Amino acid sequence: MPKWARDCSKEVQIEKTQTKDEKILVCGMSDILLSDMDYSLSSARQNALEKVMEAFKGDKIEIKASELKATFIDTDKVYVLLRITKKHVALMNE
Repeated sequence: MPKWARDCSKEVQIEKTQTKDEKILVCGMSDILLSDMDYSLSSARQNALEKVMEAFKGDKIEIKASELKATFIDTDKVYVLLRITKKHVALMNE
């Protein structure tokens, strides 16, 4: 199992890059439904996006784009690693 999948229960990591374009790496996981793997992957992705929402501490945000960086399928769980650049996170006006 890759380290990022083992650490999946931890909080969101924000990566500072040399271009000053902050990137958020976040892992999500879901139970495997062998009959519907697309649903399992979608559920894991949703789990990852919810972690990002929580990291913004109640601010209303919209995530406009994310990049699927990796997937890992274990015996009973599926894991996805998403990369989101900060410029793709927009604050919503109430």
